[in-house]
Amino acid sequence: MSKLSEPEVINIMREAYHDRLLEVIGESDIYDKQGNMILTKDLKVRHKDSQFEYTVDDVHGDEGTDDLVIKLNLPEEPRVGNELDDDSEEIFVIDQEEFEKEYEVK
Repeated sequence: MSKLSEPEVINIMREAYHDRLLEVIGESDIYDKQGNMILTKDLKVRHKDSQFEYTVDDVHGDEGTDDLVIKLNLPEEPRVGNELDDDSEEIFVIDQEEFEKEYEVK
């Protein structure tokens, strides 16, 4: 029986970690199974408890952490075509943890 070298063990551990990370990321609605972000502007999402539908206004990284910040338009706001009147939009901001717990992609 041959022994594995240290670089081979590290490579095996990296692959296992990467696979598990993609699995966990895929459990949230923010990323697909390949780890690509699926939240984009104008995407509809639903609050799990109230079943209200919101529209994603913006998604960006928080400078202080590695988490995402998600800006949502209130349900009364039009989904598209409001580009010229941005000042009148009512938007609220939630973090990645709250989104994963309380919202789902429609």
